[in-house]
Amino acid sequence: MTGILGFLNIVITIIFLIWIVITSLAIITQITQPSFISAEVYQNRWIVFAEILFTVIAPAVGFMRYKAYPPEFPFGEAHLLTLIFLVMVSVNSYWASRLYKEYQAPLIAALIPLGILQGIIINIILLIHFGSYSILGAVMPIFGFELIAPVINILLFMRELYFNHLYFRQTIEPEQFSKQKLIIKFLVKLDLGRKSSIYFILLMPFFVLQQAILTLLGQRPDAAVRVFVESCGFTFSDPAYCPPPSGHYLCTIAVHGNPQLVKPLRKGVRWGMGLW
Repeated sequence: MTGILGFLNIVITIIFLIWIVITSLAIITQITQPSFISAEVYQNRWIVFAEILFTVIAPAVGFMRYKAYPPEFPFGEAHLLTLIFLVMVSVNSYWASRLYKEYQAPLIAALIPLGILQGIIINIILLIHFGSYSILGAVMPIFGFELIAPVINILLFMRELYFNHLYFRQTIEPEQFSKQKLIIKFLVKLDLGRKSSIYFILLMPFFVLQQAILTLLGQRPDAAVRVFVESCGFTFSDPAYCPPPSGHYLCTIAVHGNPQLVKPLRKGVRWGMGLW
């Protein structure tokens, strides 16, 4: 029975890896080739499945089982609401751009790329934070497919940022706006590189606004940083937040300290050496 399960896991992993490669190449091709946006670019079923799996299902599964494989855990529980909120804003911006381009008011269409750009940055941070675990998510998709999600999401969000720009340029004429809408008129005329630079600058006040809302909900002002730092076993993790292993303790005074009295509280570094 164990042999059969192992064989099935190998088959699923190979199929998953082949699909990941084909889908990634298809997304990159779409980014590099089209000079205009049309409904046809969204009809690739491989990419549609990737959109649903990695922008919707993967974050939900990841947040539900982020502490399923102790002692490592990627996020600080006390600050998880901040990361969930930021991810939801980014994902909703992605799908608003993806599904409702033709129904958006010009001002909304001009602001939605802020959320998409935020999604790109969050996924880059997650990819760095996960580190080698991202590879584990690719070779063990059943137990951690969400770990590979940042790689695909970076490509998907970059594609959507580009397509949003193309649609914006194709459907909105600067001449139709009055002097009161000079910002929109200005953005329509910009190329993607310059527009992205402006959005990158605007991203800071956009983030501050979100953090202000989260502070009202009880989150700390620096929760967006602490959610990564107060974790264990990942790139940005502070070892101090890793739980001590059972059976070990620190002796603060005597070598033969009583383990019932001298109990380990956290990982630490003393005299340049990592200790428990």
